[in-house]
Amino acid sequence: KGWDIVNENVEKINDDYFIMGESDVRIKGTWSKLDLKKSTNGAVEEGWTLYKKIKSDAESSTGDVKKYADNIYYYYFVENPNNNVIFANYCWKIVRTTDTGGVKLLYNGIPSSDLKCTNTGEASSLTAEQMGTSSNKVAYNTKTNSFAYIGYMYNTVYDSYNYVINEADNFKYGNSFTYSNGKYKLVNVVSKNADATHHYTCFNETDECSEISYIYHANNTNYYYIKLNGGKNAQDALNEMLYNDDVNTKDSTIKKTIDTWYSKNMTDYTSYLEDTEWCNDRRFGSWGKNGWDPNKELTVAYLFSYTSGSLTCNKLDRFTVNSSNGNGALTYPVGLLTRTEQSIIYTFNNDDYFSPIKEFYWSMSPAYIFWDKVRIFRIGDRFSYDGWGDGTIPSANPFFVRPSVSLTNGIEYSAGDGSANSPYIIYSNKR
Repeated sequence: KGWDIVNENVEKINDDYFIMGESDVRIKGTWSKLDLKKSTNGAVEEGWTLYKKIKSDAESSTGDVKKYADNIYYYYFVENPNNNVIFANYCWKIVRTTDTGGVKLLYNGIPSSDLKCTNTGEASSLTAEQMGTSSNKVAYNTKTNSFAYIGYMYNTVYDSYNYVINEADNFKYGNSFTYSNGKYKLVNVVSKNADATHHYTCFNETDECSEISYIYHANNTNYYYIKLNGGKNAQDALNEMLYNDDVNTKDSTIKKTIDTWYSKNMTDYTSYLEDTEWCNDRRFGSWGKNGWDPNKELTVAYLFSYTSGSLTCNKLDRFTVNSSNGNGALTYPVGLLTRTEQSIIYTFNNDDYFSPIKEFYWSMSPAYIFWDKVRIFRIGDRFSYDGWGDGTIPSANPFFVRPSVSLTNGIEYSAGDGSANSPYIIYSNKR
């Protein structure tokens, strides 16, 4: 009549499927009449996991998948690959695998009534209703005038200010300072203009002040600077904004938005997701800090993610729920794609690469602070391969939101070929 599982504590999905554990599972046949001779032909087959399907496609010369440089990750690389998934009642795009055998997904809207995932543009992003916002577009951070706002989370804020240079100014500038009895005193003083080695000033004609200013960027008409007090220097300010252990304290606007959506729609599916890392890499590039170094030119300093080909980052910027594999600052296992993930999944055409999505949405990668506005990488853009162009935008500008989650190792699909008309279907029982 059928088959019964002899072992205890084996989870059944339905009459035909069970979840394979770490030890052998014994099954027995049941018969309607024991005195008849009967036989059966059949087999218990291993389920086809999504990770194994992706790996198989990578090993096929005709597939849409490649290995990344370290031969651990697999990623989709053509403009319209068979990487569509329905999971948790949403459409998703497979981006790549993780080093733990998980599968990172990008939100892609709501399935049609016949379970197709043909969404493009705005339909691929979260709606205002889903996010609890007044618009389908939101800011990364509603403020832009501090390096702190480049963070997915942040803490101490040093505001940036703009001073219009006047020819009549006769201010003094120093390459460093001493501090005593609540007073800053400039060292190695020059007059008239700040330069590559003279970033500190009191913005007056003396060399003393109780609050000193540090100029990090200049052009022909303006100085852009932060204010320091209590004996602090420029590196102290950078540490408090970017690098100290307590930097991940306050949620950015984009994190609040994503967490609101997840709490309302995804908590029933958390057990299907792995606690992978989401990089918000705030390190400076290998060429240095430029204007944020007291001994360098007053030019823009770009962060590490601007030219990084890495899919990981330092622990402070590695956002996770559990502190064992990252910073432990997240409430839910959800984030945004990085600039590097953006660059590896889009096809190249001469010097330019294109996103198949025609609407911009936020990445999780900081870029730089230009003048007095921090800028974040956006996705869905066209810009040159070396990264120069309009691939970044001030953090307060509103754009669409497409969250990303990662299916845990061993998740199977029950149907589909990954095409938009027949997505992989992830069976879930809201465990």
